[in-house]
Amino acid sequence: MTPLLTTGDVILSGKTFNNKETGHQWFAEFAVSKQGKRVVDVALDDGKPMIMLDGEPVRNHVDGQEATKKARSAPDLYPLIAHAIDACVALSPQLAAQGVEVSLPTQAKLEEKGHNFLDVKAGGVTVNIYPTVAKKFSSEDNQTKYEHLNVEFSQGISQDAKGIFAELAGVRKMSEATAGLLRQPPKAERGPKV
Repeated sequence: MTPLLTTGDVILSGKTFNNKETGHQWFAEFAVSKQGKRVVDVALDDGKPMIMLDGEPVRNHVDGQEATKKARSAPDLYPLIAHAIDACVALSPQLAAQGVEVSLPTQAKLEEKGHNFLDVKAGGVTVNIYPTVAKKFSSEDNQTKYEHLNVEFSQGISQDAKGIFAELAGVRKMSEATAGLLRQPPKAERGPKV
């Protein structure tokens, strides 16, 4: 995992995968650590979400299925979790561990946002993590094959933040290493848009 953003005692890290033919890279996993301990892990494995909180899988409250590759696919798992939380008790769909809060989506939020997502709050960081298809491909098969995770900082990035995401957001001066990540290979090396 590569540290992407650090603020106070909170670190957001990510892991990528790539298309060997084109060199494109996407995020396959994100983790949030607090005080050096990994608290939240969110990953996709063949389009299926794997959500861990404090080392334990997040479970569907109705039938106990885990939000892992053993459970359902991404498109039908999140609404099921949301429905289960809405249908169980009048609890907020929030989980917490080690001072890190995870908000699972309600069905209303899924319909409002138009994609599956969850919010993670830790210290001064609020990050929305959601799966999406690889829209840069015209082929639906490749869009699905390269489904990945994206992040959105719904409350921005704090001024004390450091790391690649802080540099990309303009909070910190961009380093040569981060600038190098943004350079496109020459056209001949990029490969076709499949």
